Amino acid sequence: MLIERMASKVVDYLIKKEMIENEEEYKVFYQYGAEITISSLMNIILILLIGALSNHLVDSLIYLPLFVLLRRFTGGYHANTYYKCNIIGCVNFSLIISAKDLSVRFLPYWLTPLAVGILSVLALSLLCPIENENKPIEEDKKPIYKLLSVLFGGLYLTTSVFLLVHHADVGFTVLYTLLSVAVSVIKSFTEKRICNEKKN
Repeated sequence: MLIERMASKVVDYLIKKEMIENEEEYKVFYQYGAEITISSLMNIILILLIGALSNHLVDSLIYLPLFVLLRRFTGGYHANTYYKCNIIGCVNFSLIISAKDLSVRFLPYWLTPLAVGILSVLALSLLCPIENENKPIEEDKKPIYKLLSVLFGGLYLTTSVFLLVHHADVGFTVLYTLLSVAVSVIKSFTEKRICNEKKN
């Protein structure tokens, strides 16, 4: 795979320059870190490219930090390969800007978005945080993550409604970013519940 090969070359270069230790047990962690970094950079570049080509560059600049920040505390669905992750990220952003364009044309500027936002924050308050098997959350941190998920979700909701009341279309971008995180959380929660039921 391209990402794995690129990461391996980065790690080998760092070892050659004696910037990291050349021990197998450490090399595995460096390799994983390099893969995550490269995949994340690819995802950012692809989303910015989609934004630029579709005349939604501002939306991409809003979406990226908001999505990453909220997902940091909520958790949610994780693809099992880097390529799936990048594809899902691009599709997710494409759906957000498409929904925004349709909403600008057909939806009232605050009532429907308010309902969507409230349901999204409710989902976060009930289900978050969602653990990933590769990123376990310490028990004492779970209430903090839940609180931060709800607080940031409420902030996104308030910001989006404020912007929409003042007829700023980017309010839909904020709103649908919140919604996309909520959908990811619901999907992950549902999959885990089905998996647990099958085990029992």
